[in-house]
Amino acid sequence: MRLNQLEYLMALRKFGSISKAADALYVSQPAVSSGIRELEQELNCQLILRTNRGTTFTPKGLEILESATLIMNEVQHIKETARTTVFADNHMTIAGPTHFASHALIPLVTEYNKKGTNFVCDMRIGSGPILMEQLLKRTLDFGLIYLDSISARAYDEAQEKGFCFLPLIEEPLLLGCRYEHPLSGKTVFSDDLLDYPFVSMYDLVRSPLIDFFQSRGYSKKMIKIFEPGSARSLIANSDSLAPTSLVALLVGNLTYPFPIDHLILEDFHWNLTLALCYHQSIDGKIAQTIAKRVVDATKQLFKTQSEFSDKTGALTYLYPPK
Repeated sequence: MRLNQLEYLMALRKFGSISKAADALYVSQPAVSSGIRELEQELNCQLILRTNRGTTFTPKGLEILESATLIMNEVQHIKETARTTVFADNHMTIAGPTHFASHALIPLVTEYNKKGTNFVCDMRIGSGPILMEQLLKRTLDFGLIYLDSISARAYDEAQEKGFCFLPLIEEPLLLGCRYEHPLSGKTVFSDDLLDYPFVSMYDLVRSPLIDFFQSRGYSKKMIKIFEPGSARSLIANSDSLAPTSLVALLVGNLTYPFPIDHLILEDFHWNLTLALCYHQSIDGKIAQTIAKRVVDATKQLFKTQSEFSDKTGALTYLYPPK
């Protein structure tokens, strides 16, 4: 019996499907399926029922799940006890949206490695709710999170547990589309979008833009995609639309073979606030270094892509806080 098998069971109960459990744990679906199947063989009992409509726990599975939860809680307590309250200079666990991981965090790691230290960085990507959960469990040192993507309850809980939120950048929420899209380059209102499919990407699932569109009849045309690359490919080769941040758009246009244009809705304006989240027990100087690096990298990006900043005129740097 392995601890990750118990973790798979807990994630399956929480998220309701093997695919969602795998996404939350950053492992493949086959790994979760085979891990649970091997545990069933070892225990000689069936833990879950697999059907075309999803998975459910058997009575014995629920009983074992309760024990697994107690065990994993103790494991988490051991990890928290072992963690030092002083940040280690040679180790960092940091995560953020895909575009910031590729554009700002990789140069940050390079910068630290040049100092000649034995530096170890565990760098991940993920959406706000998942990263917030990892921060609260203290399995993540730093998280770059769009505050709009997490609930007010999660935000309050984090502050009660001693977490700090350092605002870095405020940027507009845009609609990505291909340059040959019929609406590209035009003044656009929400009613103009009704004839086009709308892509919902995982990292903006709590965006107010989603509710805004669904209230106008988009629910029947919503295409849900988890992997950002697939979403970009779809909007680059069809008449679909997808919410995107300004920085994500710029980075994507530098790293993907197909450039993506953007639309600004005249009747909807919403800015996303990117913040660095970390526990107050961690050395604040490290947080300040990360914050400066992310903001500087974004400024440099806009120097090379000035037509986007001129077109939107909406990017604001919030760090350092006034």
